[in-house]
Amino acid sequence: MNNHVEALLWSMFESAFPSLTTFQLAFDRLEVLFALTYAVPCVQKHERYWTLPGAYGWRTDNRVRIFSELRKELETLGDRSPCVVSGLIGTTAELGLENLSQLEQFVPEFRWR
Repeated sequence: MNNHVEALLWSMFESAFPSLTTFQLAFDRLEVLFALTYAVPCVQKHERYWTLPGAYGWRTDNRVRIFSELRKELETLGDRSPCVVSGLIGTTAELGLENLSQLEQFVPEFRWR
């Protein structure tokens, strides 16, 4: 399904991006944010981590870059991070960092076949 959505969005917004690579980075960032948002309740309740898989799982370079940028934002801005202020990845920077760490550990568990 994600591949279909990605292809559909690329066909609609191709002219807004300088390259397919740039679009894929933006798409992967969106999928990572969806995954982190979906996982907030299980992180808050200290339940077993599970979230939405996506293309970020196999596009390693994008994933590493996105995770690094999010970690830097959370460490630098703390609770003032837009991702925290919006509640998107957690209600505190500490919770957001925990969510991100758990996603990093979760990704290798993806099974694509």
